[in-house]
Amino acid sequence: MSTPRILVFFGLWLVVSLVCNDKTNYGAIGIGINIGPDRILYGVLLFEFLRQYQQSGRSVRWLVEEKLMVLFFFILLVSCFAFGSAFAPHNRYLSKLFNFSIVPATLFMMSRRLIYDRRSMTVLSVFFLIIGAYLGFTGVCEHYHLDAFVFPKVILDPAYGIHFDRVRGPFGQAAVMGGALVVIGLWILWCHTALRKRWVTWLAFLPMLASTYWTNTRGVWLQAATSIGILAIFRNPLRKTIRVLILLLVVVYFSGVASKFSAYQTTLFGQRHEQVDDRINIFHASWRMFLERPVFGFGYGNFLKYCGDYFEQLPGVELRGQGEGEHNTILGLMCETGIVGTIPYCLIYFMFFRACYRRFRSTEAGDEMGKGVALMQFSILAGNLVGMQFSDFGFYNYLNSLAFWTTAIVYAEFEEMTAADTLPSGIEVPAACCASAIAM
Repeated sequence: MSTPRILVFFGLWLVVSLVCNDKTNYGAIGIGINIGPDRILYGVLLFEFLRQYQQSGRSVRWLVEEKLMVLFFFILLVSCFAFGSAFAPHNRYLSKLFNFSIVPATLFMMSRRLIYDRRSMTVLSVFFLIIGAYLGFTGVCEHYHLDAFVFPKVILDPAYGIHFDRVRGPFGQAAVMGGALVVIGLWILWCHTALRKRWVTWLAFLPMLASTYWTNTRGVWLQAATSIGILAIFRNPLRKTIRVLILLLVVVYFSGVASKFSAYQTTLFGQRHEQVDDRINIFHASWRMFLERPVFGFGYGNFLKYCGDYFEQLPGVELRGQGEGEHNTILGLMCETGIVGTIPYCLIYFMFFRACYRRFRSTEAGDEMGKGVALMQFSILAGNLVGMQFSDFGFYNYLNSLAFWTTAIVYAEFEEMTAADTLPSGIEVPAACCASAIAM
């Protein structure tokens, strides 16, 4: 299989998905469902992978993780139809369902069956650099109101998305923008350190760092802190770079340059108390809904329909947050799908963490690059898990797709290494024969 060729299609899909998606509807053809350039490219990516996979003659064994992904999709699908949210206007929850479950699942399955080497990672790094440069530049222009350089122009529309007073990029939401900046930024740094050092990396990364600050979103800052904290502690190719980054952040904090991240002024964590009250009330209502129907929940996509009756006055907390939707991915699944839908999703993430940890802790000599990727992906997943406590990742299509594809790189690389180590000298067998090694 030609991994670089498939990665080109994946990279193009990532680039196009920035501006052509369910939110912007750029270039979409409405025929009951929106068929946009992003979905067409996704179909091309899937077709090209299946064509090459069939020609390769490989037969890769399914992992438990992949079976859980399929099970999770069908649970959400049945719940969506059985409880009525499938018939919501504009297919809102059906679209959310597919983007949250089956699209990331298929991306994981494709990525895991590829063979990654230095050339493949270089191809991927080019697209990450393009995306990072675009997001960072757009964030700077959005913050300084350089409207002529902002694309797409819908970003400048107050009616588009939410968080208009913050940097939110093409996603129309500061939390998604920040999450994408964190993930892409870490991958850019890794590629710079492990593959090829380029001055253009810093030209893209520094605006990304500033844009992350300008999202003015506590969840994003905590997500970033979690990821860079893990990378700063354990030995890996990025540790020195991350420690320099932390030093830079400390200097910024004590310099007073950043008003919302300063030793001399009230930081962002001491502001916007109303939103804290929102989250507390929403979490409390979600928990009460789960206790009411713990097995199957109220139906996928039905939180807003039923949550009003479960808000109640809490001591010292202003009663607010009704109608805002879920702000916790796990609690949202618990109240909408019960334990039936929540357990498979949590198991998938648990196995992701376990796979990355085992790969990082492997004792293979001279394999620092592979272990470095595993630790970085572990840190990204940990950051995402923190972000899930403040946001509904069911709507974070871009982040979900990135997380599943890049986590599969760890699986693919580990399975390839395991296959090579367990074979007698001179014998070649597809690495998929050991596909279950990482899950044992």
